[in-house]
Amino acid sequence: MAAINKLAKLGVIASPDYWKQAVSAGKVKYLDTLLVQAEKKIQHAGERSSSTENAIGSLVGAGVITSPEYWLEHCRDYPNLGALLCALGGAVK
Repeated sequence: MAAINKLAKLGVIASPDYWKQAVSAGKVKYLDTLLVQAEKKIQHAGERSSSTENAIGSLVGAGVITSPEYWLEHCRDYPNLGALLCALGGAVK
């Protein structure tokens, strides 16, 4: 997935194979959309958000996420999803 490759190259995510597997296995609904939208907005890695809630707020503000309730409800459904959101949220600031 090109979005994952770009985010890894920018240093936003450190385990691209893990997230490619999660996307291809359909483990997290909308994960592919999240990553594609994030890739469009992120130009460089940033300091990770301090909490999942803050990360989701940053992603909403950047136009990456349009359904914060969904991500708040499901951010603990898959291992490391909260950490991914924090990395993405920090990078859109």
